[in-house]
Formats: sequence, structure tokens, C-alpha cells
Amino acid sequence: MAANYFSTGIAAQKLAGGFGKAERLRQLTHCFNAVKETSAVLAAADQAAAVKAGMTACGTNGND
Repeated sequence: MAANYFSTGIAAQKLAGGFGKAERLRQLTHCFNAVKETSAVLAAADQAAAVKAGMTACGTNGND
């Protein structure tokens, strides 16, 4: 019985982790699209800084 509980627990953790990753990806995609749309209306010289700031705001520290 303990083996069934343990294996079910691990499966549940992996399943929940997969959903969490999928949701994080959905949120990042939404945030990146907002940054892209916002920076597109700026002058070309200001776009790179705006994109980096937007990525940081999305939670990537401008590196991802």
C-alpha cells in the first residue's frame, strides 16, 4: 500500500509541475507579446531598452 501511495504522490507532483510550467509559459508569452506591441510604437533608438525593461518586468531579468 505504501508503494502505491508513493508512486501516486510522485505522479501527482510531476503532473502538477507540468501544469505549472505550461501556465508559466502561457503567462510569459502573453507578457512578451505585450512588450512587443508596446515597444513597436517607440522610436527605433528606444526599442532595445524598452524590450529589455519589459522582459525584466515579465520576470526574466532581460536574459531569457
